[in-house]
Amino acid sequence: MHIRDIDLNLMKVFDAVYRLRSVTRAADALGLTQSAVSHSLSRLRTILKSPLFLRVPSGVEPTPKADRFAAAVQLALSTLERAVEEAEQFDPAHSSRVFRLHLNDLGECSFLPRLARELEQQGPHMSLESFQFPPGEVETALNEGKIHYAIGYLPQLTDCPSTRLLEDRYGFIVRTGHPVLKRLNADAVAPEAALRRLEYVVSKSHPDSVRLLEQLGSAGQVRMTTQQFAGVPEIVRRTDLAGIVPQRAAQALGALSGCTALDSSLAPVDCNIALYWSRRFEADAARRWLHDRLLALFAAPGAVVQQTH
Repeated sequence: MHIRDIDLNLMKVFDAVYRLRSVTRAADALGLTQSAVSHSLSRLRTILKSPLFLRVPSGVEPTPKADRFAAAVQLALSTLERAVEEAEQFDPAHSSRVFRLHLNDLGECSFLPRLARELEQQGPHMSLESFQFPPGEVETALNEGKIHYAIGYLPQLTDCPSTRLLEDRYGFIVRTGHPVLKRLNADAVAPEAALRRLEYVVSKSHPDSVRLLEQLGSAGQVRMTTQQFAGVPEIVRRTDLAGIVPQRAAQALGALSGCTALDSSLAPVDCNIALYWSRRFEADAARRWLHDRLLALFAAPGAVVQQTH
């Protein structure tokens, strides 16, 4: 093998297949045919004298040699991207860039208004688009450039660099005037005992909130689920169902008007909000500008980048 036998296109194909674990998805991402991707992999197998990938029902899995090779390829591609883009100048006042973010409904309410105002002042010709990908697809969307940043409680993004923006935890709410509040005041009932008597509405967009019900022994008492968080407080206000919500975020949005939070001694379930991105595009000047604005607007004092590996 000689370095002259390996061209940049082979490296890009290998990297796409390695990240996406699929020849089909890699072809779509690169704008190539499946046969072209397969041909490139065949050339690379011959050059490296290794199969690199094994077929599995879900697509392909890398061999140990491919894992070792991938680290060098990703570093090389990142270095090249950085070198090409190093001289790029970004002027927000004249840019018409469209920025794309992954946000759930709570995130849209929390972050988009202030960010929109910032763009009005700093980049009046720029645009924002909000998307909500399934949790398992967010990292791929970042690495493929479908979105520039993801903001939210996304613990599954273990391979993305991130910065924590907001510390939060889930808590119980009921409507103000709910009978359980009278029982708590009159009978001095322990909060957990009162909570076990209730039925619940929970949001599918916050699946970890169910961990509180599991601690309580009431996981079987969910009577309603919503697709998004926004409907939970309103349902709580109009029924005797209890809800589970991110406390600080809900309070900041005024979503708890007409609701009362119930204290408990259960172990807290955190839902800390963070900003996530892909290392592949860290050299892009426009992304760096947006990154800096997001941190300036929303990062807690002393927030640090969490470089995960």
